[in-house]
Amino acid sequence: MTAISFEATRLRALGIEVERFRHSDQELGEPAWAHVSGWAQLSGTPRRISCVLTCRDDAASLGRLLPDVSDTLTELGFPWELTIIDNPGMDGSGAVLSKWTELPGFNWMRLAKDYGEAAAVWAGLCNARGDAVILINASDDPPLERLSELVDQWELGNEIVALERDSGDGSGSVVNWSQECGDIEQFRGPCPNPLKNAYRLILLDRRAVDSLIQSRPGPMRKAVV
Repeated sequence: MTAISFEATRLRALGIEVERFRHSDQELGEPAWAHVSGWAQLSGTPRRISCVLTCRDDAASLGRLLPDVSDTLTELGFPWELTIIDNPGMDGSGAVLSKWTELPGFNWMRLAKDYGEAAAVWAGLCNARGDAVILINASDDPPLERLSELVDQWELGNEIVALERDSGDGSGSVVNWSQECGDIEQFRGPCPNPLKNAYRLILLDRRAVDSLIQSRPGPMRKAVV
């Protein structure tokens, strides 16, 4: 087990305690990136993508989903990392996730208790290091084939890109907005949980992520449903 990352202090300020944080490169002291090629280093403007996957009691689907996420991120062509934020449940998913952290690019953060999905999203945002951060939920059967559309919009300069929620067939529209737009306020409320509201996939540019983290005022509370 590695030491909790330096962002643990920031998470405690939000009222979130971390039980465990594991990644593949123990000697380096920080998570390794999954490098797909040398093109980013040669281009002069290397950029990296983080993906935050929230889960709770999703062991049955993680065995199928994690290979698909890995393949999809690799196909995007950027060095990448996948941080799995685990709201502890009762299905033994930790055994599955622990094995995946032996591979470069895979990180596993287990929260000390079930704080709710909104808190898990924030834990992921606080620890994501990429120039873009993709948010997905393991129980939502995310349409990973649409991720390339979000990345294309990001490369055009859009700070926030999302796939709208639809009837479940993956046919939702890709929308863009800036962090000045009112839609971003759903991240700043007392129980921000955009993945359970209007969107199935969300991509945030680093500028938007930093702005959100700096604006978060204090402890979160778990939503009651």
